[in-house]
Amino acid sequence: MLVLLHRDLPLARDAIRRRRRRVMMVAVLSVTMVGTGGAGVTRRNVVAARSDFASSATARTDAASMYRDSVQCRARVVSQRRLRMLDGGIPYVASFSEAWRDGGGLFMGQPVFLFDELAGFSAQPIVRDSLIGLHIDTSGIARPVVSPLAGEYSLYPRVVNAAGNGWDVVLVRSPAPDSAELTAASSAEIWSGHFDGRRWSAVMRVAITRAASLRPEFTSRLVRNDVGALAFAYPLHGLSPTSGIVVLRRTDGRWRSDSLVTPARVDYVGLEPSPGGRGWTLVYRMPNLSPESFSLGTISTVTLDSAWQAPRVVIHGEDTRFTDPVLVRVGDALIASWWQRPGDLMFPIGPIGTVRWVRVDSAAAKYAPQASIAARVGTEFRLVSLGRRTALWVLRDFERASHVSLSAWHAGVAVELGPLELTNDTGMSVVARDDSTASLLSSRFGRGAGDPPVTSTLTTVTLKCLQ
Repeated sequence: MLVLLHRDLPLARDAIRRRRRRVMMVAVLSVTMVGTGGAGVTRRNVVAARSDFASSATARTDAASMYRDSVQCRARVVSQRRLRMLDGGIPYVASFSEAWRDGGGLFMGQPVFLFDELAGFSAQPIVRDSLIGLHIDTSGIARPVVSPLAGEYSLYPRVVNAAGNGWDVVLVRSPAPDSAELTAASSAEIWSGHFDGRRWSAVMRVAITRAASLRPEFTSRLVRNDVGALAFAYPLHGLSPTSGIVVLRRTDGRWRSDSLVTPARVDYVGLEPSPGGRGWTLVYRMPNLSPESFSLGTISTVTLDSAWQAPRVVIHGEDTRFTDPVLVRVGDALIASWWQRPGDLMFPIGPIGTVRWVRVDSAAAKYAPQASIAARVGTEFRLVSLGRRTALWVLRDFERASHVSLSAWHAGVAVELGPLELTNDTGMSVVARDDSTASLLSSRFGRGAGDPPVTSTLTTVTLKCLQ
């Protein structure tokens, strides 16, 4: 059963600034998957035994081996524009899912604020519960995206480029406007649809779920593999000894579900197509299984193809906190990345951390040495794949508010790109536009009486690497 805890949308600058991530502990009793259009539903349960995690080797740190002088990369800012509406109004979106195609991008998230073009520091935004994102073109002109669902609330939209034109989207329909948790006391529905930039089509219900963790910071991206199948994953939390992950997959227009049962609850899950192009690989964080240990977590990967493969440990934490694992595919490799945060028993999560990463060698079933891709302290990071050879990290710098740090993994080598002069006060998002170009959507709080409370800026960066 699934419960959404209500939290009002922040309407003030200070409310946005104070918004912080937190781990949710939710009870799940069951998950019911609803077929659409006469489609059948499949379910696969596999138990991940404790020994799978306890006996797996921890990756060793060997950062020096990941750097070579033979690769040099340079990032250059192509354009930087503060977002505007066609009527001159000022938009802002707290985007957490984005995709770019055909000269425009879909930046999905909440809240969406619309200000008058003359809005000052104390101006109140025009807020509509039905707004779930912005459609932005290369010139920075934005149009609000209205939810396709009537009644109740539309939450946590996820977007990916469709196989044809436009974008595929999944979102949550709930009676609560901003749930912090989903428990056994209520349920939520997962819906999907197609958006062409102006209109919605093929809107359908995919699942009814109870006691699941559906907030975007804990769920996977919506992803598409090489044969056009879609997938989306989220954690399940149970009162019984069973917890785990649900993977929703759409193939040939039909949605199906798979579930992985784990011996402890899963806090975060990421999902990416496997290098072969047909299967799926998940990365997730599960707290330590031993109550006698001070270890704070394990990050593992598991692959779904025709059947689940045994989970493999990427990193096992003992005196630090590992959060926010993400996974991206770069050519025939998978890059798993996460936060390593300082912590203790009283304050297990600090406001700053270091980005860590590891290369998953699927063919050899091994992991490359663990490395630190961003030695600077930071408060949030994003990771995107640029084509078949490059991954790009964007790190919000904690010590310098006017800087964003960039790092890259290119052709098997990690490269530090240095800082980008760009203020980002909260909620940064990054989208790949092609093999060498990415756009960053950053936020800035008003600094003076003539500034709106918060604005969004679209910065486009090109990455050139020589080898």
